[in-house]
Amino acid sequence: MIDIAYPVALAKNPDRRAGPPSLRHRAKEKCAGLRMDMIDTTSSTIVPTGRLAERSLPINTLWPGHLLDEYLIDCVLGAGGFGVTYKAWDTLLETWVALKEYFPLGWSFRDGDGVTVYPNTQGGSRAIDDNLSNYLWGLERFLEEARVLARVQHPYVVRVKRYFRAHGTAYIVMDYEEGQPLSAVLGEGETLDEAEVRGLLEDVLPALRTVHEQGFLHRDIKPSNLYIRAHDHRVILIDFGAAREAVSQQGRSMTSLVTPGYSPPEQYTTRSERYGAWTDLYALGRCCIAA
Repeated sequence: MIDIAYPVALAKNPDRRAGPPSLRHRAKEKCAGLRMDMIDTTSSTIVPTGRLAERSLPINTLWPGHLLDEYLIDCVLGAGGFGVTYKAWDTLLETWVALKEYFPLGWSFRDGDGVTVYPNTQGGSRAIDDNLSNYLWGLERFLEEARVLARVQHPYVVRVKRYFRAHGTAYIVMDYEEGQPLSAVLGEGETLDEAEVRGLLEDVLPALRTVHEQGFLHRDIKPSNLYIRAHDHRVILIDFGAAREAVSQQGRSMTSLVTPGYSPPEQYTTRSERYGAWTDLYALGRCCIAA
């Protein structure tokens, strides 16, 4: 458990059951054309995926229609240096899920069958050994993150339903949420008023505390990872960066997980002992300033 004195709890607003009125109004307007399938959940950028993904798939991804266990791949939600996230149909529970695949660029490649993932063992013997050990090390960090997040039970933290190994790699199954990131609200130069910022904190601070009580950090809090859920307009935490950051520190070929303007000073070093709950709180504070 990470011990820290959290900010004084915000005054409860009994009328806030579906987000602050003005933020709810903006979300209603913007959510009409933006869904979670337009969010790149493995990198720091927003990408035009969703319907566009059906026409132009990123290289080295599973194809629509592929059945992975009970999950039928529909489209790519996002692809980054650490992995790929898909929208998939759970054929047993008959519901949509977000399926994150461990696929670190530079350390892995997909076989000619279009499914199986192997460590990248091209090059000299040292490169072979390094890439293999880095790939397996990162795979364990990916699974450990899934195990921790599966224990986090909070309505404003994206829920991990299960995780499993298959085809040489691993997958995390999460709830699929329709909505939009805070970055989309702010993208046109708009700002939040005081009531909206307080409402955001009322959702995110308790969620962060629950995560920290599990001894875990988010490590990548920024507007694109604060997600406004469409059906109730509450703000939820998505796309945890702890495993990605661990991998980036393990191998120099991976881009360090730093977002200028949001990451605290300690994230510009590889000394993880300097990290704590304050790391996430700093980034959340920067989000409030940006808003």
